[in-house]
Amino acid sequence: MDVGVYPIFSVRNLTGQRLQSVAAMGTVRQLHGLTDCDSLVFTFLLQDGTPGVIEAGFTYLSSLIELEGSHGRLTIEGHITQAVQGRVIMERWLQDGGTLLSG
Repeated sequence: MDVGVYPIFSVRNLTGQRLQSVAAMGTVRQLHGLTDCDSLVFTFLLQDGTPGVIEAGFTYLSSLIELEGSHGRLTIEGHITQAVQGRVIMERWLQDGGTLLSG
């Protein structure tokens, strides 16, 4: 029950939308033996029809969210972890094909 809930909260907070539908697949192979279900992958549609994919688990120590739209990308690294860390990268795509980075 703990795997995947925090990325869902992050998507809801960043987009202001709830998930409309979800299709999920998990594994009960205990790679680290921490929980009954070590990893989970699911696809979803937001209320406005925007699709997404979330991979969550205790298998890997990294944490990453990427939201990509028609004008740029928002990347959040290390936001769901036991350590106090993290990084936000904002990319704004310019009309001439260039990228304006902010981190």
